[in-house]
Amino acid sequence: MSVDSLTTNPRRATLAVTAGAVIGALGVAIVVLLLATIATGVVSAADLIVAILIFLVALVGWSLGLFLFGLPLWWLFHRNGWRGRRVAMLLGAATTYVIVFLLEISGGIFAVATGNSDGGHLASLVWAGLMALLGAVVALVIWRVAYRQSESRV
Repeated sequence: MSVDSLTTNPRRATLAVTAGAVIGALGVAIVVLLLATIATGVVSAADLIVAILIFLVALVGWSLGLFLFGLPLWWLFHRNGWRGRRVAMLLGAATTYVIVFLLEISGGIFAVATGNSDGGHLASLVWAGLMALLGAVVALVIWRVAYRQSESRV
């Protein structure tokens, strides 16, 4: 499959970004739920309720992040012909890492999500790295949903 022959349209792009936001939010909720389970050893009803609330907040965060940063960068890369899945995953990972790290050093989503503010910058780096992996998965989902092989063969 040639990267130059990949096309998308507004309907597929909208569906792709929506799917990406849901996958990203689900990933954050699962990671936080796993961290809570590791810390306590069990999953309580309170943990599940908190995970649902984290999913909703993360859905807003991923939606805003994709709208404010992801779409403009995706458009720029698409226009320059950089449409491969590896490029998309690298863009998703790098953008997510930078955004999460900047949020971490300015107050910290990890500290809010886990209640642990003692980790310092190392915890911020690890959390940003973990979220960058999730960003790469989100970008892959977006790429897979958005792009199709062009029908017109030259």
